Amino acid sequence: MHDPIRNFLLNELDAGLTDDELENDTPLFGHHGVIDSLAILDVVTFLETTWGFQVQAHEVVDDHFGSIDRLAAFVASRTG
Repeated sequence: MHDPIRNFLLNELDAGLTDDELENDTPLFGHHGVIDSLAILDVVTFLETTWGFQVQAHEVVDDHFGSIDRLAAFVASRTG
C-alpha cells in the first residue's frame, strides 16, 4: 500500500519532494508537512477511489494521515 500512496503524493499532489526525500515516516501535515489542508480532500478521494471505502470526517486525523506509514496502516485497517 505504501507505493500507491507515495506515487499519488509525488505525482498527483506535487508534494515538492523527490522520491528519495519522501520517506514512509515523513510528516505529511503541520509546519514541516508535505501537504496542506486543501490537499487532504484529494488524499481522501484517492483513498476512497483506490480502495473502495468511505473516509469519515472524524478519521482525518494525524494518527491516520500523518505519514505514508500511518496512511497505509489506516487503509489496511479499513480493507481488512
